[in-house]
Amino acid sequence: RHQLRHDYHWRYSQGAGGSGCLTSAEEFKDGALSAENSAYSVNYFYNTTGSFDFLFKEHLLSYRWLLENDVRLTENKNCSFDVFPLSYHSMQSWQTALYNALQLFF
Repeated sequence: RHQLRHDYHWRYSQGAGGSGCLTSAEEFKDGALSAENSAYSVNYFYNTTGSFDFLFKEHLLSYRWLLENDVRLTENKNCSFDVFPLSYHSMQSWQTALYNALQLFF
């Protein structure tokens, strides 16, 4: 579990949370938002979803929850949420998201 927590923190700090929308509030508080990890900065948190993605609602709710609960995040400064119009939970969306993320990170 420690390695999973460490790996998740690294991905979160790099903005690559992946399926973070399925991570419970308790898991975030115990991991990325814990006192142990609060000293780490969050360089950028980038979240995307397609407008027809079956996880659209969960992504949006998780993003809003993180903005409210992580003082290291400031929208449009070091985090953003993009919605791809007419897009589903698909490889095409993920490729676009990866391209956009790489522009932000590098």
